[in-house]
Amino acid sequence: MKANPIFMTLAFAMLLIVACKRDNPTHETGFTPDVWGENEYFEASWDDAEKKVVLTRKTAETEPVAVTDADANVTWDAGWYTVSGNVTISGKVSSNVATHLILQDGATLTINGDITDLEPLYIYGQAEGTGKLNVTTGPADNAIFVFSNLEIHGGEITAQVTAQSGFQAVWASGIRMFGGKLTATSAGMDGIGFGNNHFTVYGGEVVATSEYQGFGGIVNGGPTMDQVLRLFGGKVKATGGGYKDDDLKGAGLYCLIKSHTPGIKFYFSDNNTTWDEGASYSTSTAAPANRYAKAE
Repeated sequence: MKANPIFMTLAFAMLLIVACKRDNPTHETGFTPDVWGENEYFEASWDDAEKKVVLTRKTAETEPVAVTDADANVTWDAGWYTVSGNVTISGKVSSNVATHLILQDGATLTINGDITDLEPLYIYGQAEGTGKLNVTTGPADNAIFVFSNLEIHGGEITAQVTAQSGFQAVWASGIRMFGGKLTATSAGMDGIGFGNNHFTVYGGEVVATSEYQGFGGIVNGGPTMDQVLRLFGGKVKATGGGYKDDDLKGAGLYCLIKSHTPGIKFYFSDNNTTWDEGASYSTSTAAPANRYAKAE
C-alpha cells in the first residue's frame, strides 16, 4: 500500500518535536506549554505629579514554577517564573539571587513551606489581578522572608504562620507595595516586619494580623528606630495580638508612620469600633499602642 505523503510529513514533525523536548535539559513535563517563553505582566510605578499608581504592560521570557513531590525543597535561580493553573510546592523555596514571579490570571501557587530569598523578590500580576500566591508555614519560621527588598506589583498574596512558636508571616529589609493585596497572619509573632529600607505602600491593600505574642500587626523594631511605614496610597489594616503590655506588645502598628499625601490618614482603636485619627501627613510619628490601626 502506498504511504500517504501528508501522514508521513505530520509523523516526521511529531517525532522532531519529541526529539527537541528530549534534548532540552531544562524542559519539565506536566506544564501548560504557554508558560514557556514570553509572558505578559504589569509593572507599577508611582506618578508623584498625578499622585497615583501607573501600570505599564510588559513581557518577559519566563519558565514555569514546578510542581514538587511531597516535602521536596526548591531552589529558584535568577530570572523570571510564571504560575499557570494550580501549582503546589510541598517544601521550602529558597533563592540567593533576584527573582521575578508572575501570577497569571486565574492561577494559584500554593507553597506548604516557606519562601526565603537573600536578594530582591518581585511579584507581578496580569490584567485581571486574580493570580494567587498562598504560603503557609509552622514552627520557628517565617512564611515569606526576604533579606533584601520585597516588591509587590499585583496579585493576591497570603502569608500565614500557623504555630505559636512561629515568627513573622512576612519579613523583609524593605517592602514596596504598588498593587494587589497582601494578607499576612501570624499565630506566633508579628504579621509583617520590616527593616532599614522602610515599608512603602503606594497602592493596593495590606491586612496584617498578629494573633499571639507579637509586638504588633506591622512592626519595624521600635518607635525609636528610623524605619518608617510610609503611605502614598492604598489601604492598610493592622491588628495586634490578644494582649498588650508596657512594651506595646499587641499594638496594631509598632513603628514610625508617615503619610505622604494629605488624603491618607491613620486611625487607631482598641475595640475595632471607635476610631481616633492619628498622625498627620507631614511628619513621622510613633504609632500609639492601640490594638487596631488602619490607614485609608
